Amino acid sequence: MKASQYFSSFSVKTFSALVVSAGLVLSGCASKSPDNHSANSNRIKNMMPDWVTEATPLGNTVYGVGSAEIFVNNPADAIKRATDIARVNMIGQLRVNVSGSSSQDITERSLNGQSDVIKTFNTTARSSVKPVTLDEIEVTETYLDQANQQAYAQVRLDRVKAAQRLRRDVQSIEENILEIEAQPLKGSPLQQVQQTLPALKLYAQRLNTVDKYMLVSTTKTPLPLSDELKMFQKTIYRLLDELVVKVVAKNNGAKQIEGGVIEALTNQGMRISDTLSPDLIVNIKADLDAVAKNNSHYVFANSQITLSDQNGRILSGFSKKAKGASGYANLAEKKASENLAKIIAEDLAKTLVEKID
Repeated sequence: MKASQYFSSFSVKTFSALVVSAGLVLSGCASKSPDNHSANSNRIKNMMPDWVTEATPLGNTVYGVGSAEIFVNNPADAIKRATDIARVNMIGQLRVNVSGSSSQDITERSLNGQSDVIKTFNTTARSSVKPVTLDEIEVTETYLDQANQQAYAQVRLDRVKAAQRLRRDVQSIEENILEIEAQPLKGSPLQQVQQTLPALKLYAQRLNTVDKYMLVSTTKTPLPLSDELKMFQKTIYRLLDELVVKVVAKNNGAKQIEGGVIEALTNQGMRISDTLSPDLIVNIKADLDAVAKNNSHYVFANSQITLSDQNGRILSGFSKKAKGASGYANLAEKKASENLAKIIAEDLAKTLVEKID
């Protein structure tokens, strides 16, 4: 073989080998770059606790996680806000898991056919009792992400323990109701209402407690009212329905709307009478202001109202403004009367439930 041919052949082979080798080297470098990037990402991710990013299945123990931004270098406040959010998130998980009717739904169905006055008393009683808390919720973890200025918190609830405690609370409330039921009714109809109305607040407290029990319980075993408790509740409703109320107009403005107020109170279920010995007296003073504007009529009733018993003892007093609007003057006055009647019924319920000793 000639020297020139040998040199040419050697050069081609050598060059090809060098190209392949270089390709392998470059390929190796390229394959290592994503791995390094992934490893760095994993290291950053692994700094975050698992409980922050991994959902925990709902079981006998339920967890909630919350996060909050750290403001003005105050991590303690951020942890507190994150804890509050974790509680809300945990309760949200429990609500999603609840099926069927709540105690409130059942109560509303049981009130079908009852007067608006009875419904107002129930609403007032429930709003007057303290909300039921889940004392078993505990903070289990906290984490501060200083780089991103975020705080994280995890809370935990032992559902079995909480349900057992709430069930005991329900039983205790029922015992207190039955203690009131065991006392013989005495005195005037109003005095009998006063004697039994504390039980109405206990029924409301029981309702709130049962709802919370159904929220956390793993068995969802209903806690219905016993027949004895149902009967006593009906007795309270009957006593309220039997109260005789007298409306007294104290000035010309009140006399102008007196008929409308009486009609509206009657429609709400109150027993209105002009008897000389009512159980309750509603004294009304009103200054009416009628305004006509753009083919519409408005009546404003600036009212002073006092509630007293048959002996003249003032139970409650308040000043309220009732408004009525319509295309017709007489209908505007009627609507003002109806709205004033609603105010009277609500204050009557509030007075009897909260203020009477």
